[in-house]
Amino acid sequence: MAHLLLHQTCVRLLEGEDNLHPLAQEALKRRRALAFLGCTLPDLPNFHGLPAQLLGTLMGRDTDPNPWAARFHHDKPMAFGLELVRRRDGDRALGPLARLALGMGYFSHAALDTALHPLTHRLCNKESHNGDSPLRSHRRIEKYQAILMHPRLTGVQLAQDGFAWANLDLTDAADLERVLDVVNQASQASRGEAPATPEWHGWLAGLRQYAQWARRRLPQAEGGSMDLETARARYVTEPKYEDALLAAQTRAVAWCNRLALAFEGGDVKDGDLKLLGNTFKEVDLDTDSDLCADHALALEVAHQRDHIHVWLERARAHNRADHSAMAGRPPPPIPVGGQRDGELHADHDGIMDGEPDGAPFGGQLDAKPDGFQELHVGQDSAQGGPDGTDEDDPLRPKGRAPR
Repeated sequence: MAHLLLHQTCVRLLEGEDNLHPLAQEALKRRRALAFLGCTLPDLPNFHGLPAQLLGTLMGRDTDPNPWAARFHHDKPMAFGLELVRRRDGDRALGPLARLALGMGYFSHAALDTALHPLTHRLCNKESHNGDSPLRSHRRIEKYQAILMHPRLTGVQLAQDGFAWANLDLTDAADLERVLDVVNQASQASRGEAPATPEWHGWLAGLRQYAQWARRRLPQAEGGSMDLETARARYVTEPKYEDALLAAQTRAVAWCNRLALAFEGGDVKDGDLKLLGNTFKEVDLDTDSDLCADHALALEVAHQRDHIHVWLERARAHNRADHSAMAGRPPPPIPVGGQRDGELHADHDGIMDGEPDGAPFGGQLDAKPDGFQELHVGQDSAQGGPDGTDEDDPLRPKGRAPR
C-alpha cells in the first residue's frame, strides 16, 4: 500500500509521463480534480471521526480501519473501478473525459497498492519484533515513505508543498453530489451496497481536517515518530523502496493506458468493458503476492507506446485531410454562446488539445470512422457540468485559488 499523499503525488507525476496515452493526458489536463478524487476513494473511509482519531494518536492509541475502507480494498475493487467508467447512462451521468479521469485516479491507487503492499507487509513483519502492532507499524512505514519520497519526486519537502495539502480538501467541489451518486451507483452495482451520502461528506470533512492538522505534525501522526535518517535506512534504502515505487508507477501508467485505449472510439462500449474485465483480473488491493513481473509491465507499456504512435499518425493524417478539404471555404458559423465546437486533435507534442476550457465534464466524444475523435461541446446536457465552475477545473468553484 501507499500513503494517500503519495497516491496523489503519483497522479501528479502522470501528467508529465511521456508514455501516457494522449486521451489520458487530456483527461488529466481537463479533469484533474476528478483524478485526485478517484485516487482518494479507497482510503476516504479511514478519515471518519477524525477528531477522535487525532486525540487517540496524541495519546498513543490507534483507531481501527473503517469497515468501508476494508470493503473498498478487499471486496471486488477492480469490478468497482470498471463500474466507475461504465456509468455512461442516465440524467446524472458524467461525460467520457470525466469518467476516464475518475477511473485513472482510482486505478492509479489500485496499481500502487497492489505493487507496494507485498513490500510493506514484509517490513511490517520485521517491525512486529519491536513490539509494535501490525497496524501501527503499517501506518508509520507508509507515512515515512511518503515524507522521504516526496522531495525526490517533486523537488520540494512535503510540509512545504501547499499544492499537495490543498488537494486533500474536496469538500466544496462543484457538483460533488452528482459525482458521489456515480460512485455509489458503481459500488451498488459491484458490491450490492454503498455508503450513505452523509458518510461520504463526513469522510471528506475528516480528510480536510487531517490536512489542516497533519501538515504541521505529520511526523508525530500515524504510528508515532522516529529519527528521519533511521526511517530512511529502514523503510527506503534497505528495502530498495525507490525501485519498488518506480515499478508501481509503471503499473499505473499501463493500467491508465488500458482505460484510455477503451475510450478511443469516443466512449467506452460494451465490448471495451468486456476486454477491460478480462484484463483487470479481480485482486485484493492488500495482496501479499506480486501480480506480475516488472518486465511484463514494461513490455505492455512498450506495446501501448507503439499503438499510441500509430493512433497519433492517424489523427495527424485526419487533421491534414480536414485542413485540405476546408481550404478556400468560409469558416463554420459560430453557434449561440460564441464558441465553435472544439475539435480534438494531436499537436506536435502528442498532447490532445482543442477542448474549450469552459467545457463541461468532458463533452461528448463522437467516433470518426478511422478511430479519430471530435469533441462537441454543449450537446450533452445530461453529461455536462453546471454553470459557475472554474474554466480550468470543473470541480473547483469560481473564485477559488488553483491548487
